[in-house]
Amino acid sequence: ANLLSLEEGPEDSIFIDSLMTGDELFQSVDGFPALLADPWMNARLATLHACSDLWATGASVVSAQALITLPPLPATLQQDLLVQVLNGIQSALLPQSARLLGGHTVESRSSSLSPPTLDVQISLSVNGLVSSNQEAWKKCGLEEGDSLLLSRPLGTGVLFAGLKDGLTAAVDLDHCLSKMLTSQHLLLDFLRGIESKNRAQNIVHACTDITGFGLLGHLGEMINSSNRNRAKEG
Repeated sequence: ANLLSLEEGPEDSIFIDSLMTGDELFQSVDGFPALLADPWMNARLATLHACSDLWATGASVVSAQALITLPPLPATLQQDLLVQVLNGIQSALLPQSARLLGGHTVESRSSSLSPPTLDVQISLSVNGLVSSNQEAWKKCGLEEGDSLLLSRPLGTGVLFAGLKDGLTAAVDLDHCLSKMLTSQHLLLDFLRGIESKNRAQNIVHACTDITGFGLLGHLGEMINSSNRNRAKEG
């Protein structure tokens, strides 16, 4: 029954509890295999990717823990990789005034990729807060007549799929990475600022981050959950 409820109401992050201040605590977890041979850049991408789950809920990121898988290399090389990964994570967290609380490292049983930096895998558990004077954003609030706001271009998955076969031009990949490596926490602050000036209006009806499922997959989740929510209210 609990699993069914998750399927019927998928959200990008999960409500944990209300704090004594009235703020609401949310949590999410995310990660993916290395996209590039640069461990610092991969760590920043993975961190921003995980943070986007909280931003889609309207939550400001406050802390994170990391699970890092390293390839079986000499200890000095593993240490160098770990330092680069941790610096990449911090580069995404610190501008948000968020803290890396700790985490865990493991060693993979075998290294199958060359260079071995592609075998570094990063996952993060992230925590965020929605202030007591704000409402959390959900997927299930779509209304007739809503406008669709896309915060950045689509198609990163297509470009990286093409990269595997040597079909993606370097200039297109550079442009793509410049967008992916840019934190969107300032956009969250901007939208929350508009909301604070328009208390009588619900500016954001529904929100999600577009990642592995693509636009149609995530939009389908929003439509289905909004229809179910509307049926319950009716």
